[in-house]
Amino acid sequence: MSNLNKYLFYTILSLFIVGCKGKNEENNSLDTNELIRYSKYHFGETNYANVQRSIKDSLNVWRENKLSAYQKLIMYDWGVDPILCFNKDKLVTTLLIRDNVHENSTLDYLIYFYGVKIIDNWYFFQGPTLVIPREQGKPLNFDQLHEQALKKVFRGYLKKSPTGKWEINERFFSDFTSSAFNGYSRPYTKAQWDSVYLEISNPWKWGKVDDK
Repeated sequence: MSNLNKYLFYTILSLFIVGCKGKNEENNSLDTNELIRYSKYHFGETNYANVQRSIKDSLNVWRENKLSAYQKLIMYDWGVDPILCFNKDKLVTTLLIRDNVHENSTLDYLIYFYGVKIIDNWYFFQGPTLVIPREQGKPLNFDQLHEQALKKVFRGYLKKSPTGKWEINERFFSDFTSSAFNGYSRPYTKAQWDSVYLEISNPWKWGKVDDK
């Protein structure tokens, strides 16, 4: 099995894990601005902006170099969701993918996108892809894709504490680790986890679209 096929296999496998997650979690009704405000308050507005910029810079470099792992960014119109969900050393957001190539396409996509902080540096990698059917075949714009992400991805980020206040739901980050160690022996120590994160956050190893 080629490196790219292995990558796709593990991504699809993690999608099944995501599909089984969250059924017993409390879903909150906070809107976009409230979630962003919570993240910025707890993570810091400057830090939030710096990570947001780093994500976009990394994706642009990978796209310009035509890396196979990010082929959808080469093919389609894309953006990064404005919501970044943080705990102490991890983040979860989504890539918004619009199929603006195929005239009769009935699908657009959300891609889970993760970050992990290791010794003050952020490392990024993508997780499973969610397929979003178009209603009556009409293309979705980025605002509509964001609304889908709000419903399908972000609503488990916060939960109510016993005192009724919103707090970070650590279970929200459980698929993060599932996507990371697929294809590897399950890590147990922090050093082992960091090694896996450093390995999977290197998209260059999957090669380029032009590679034979």
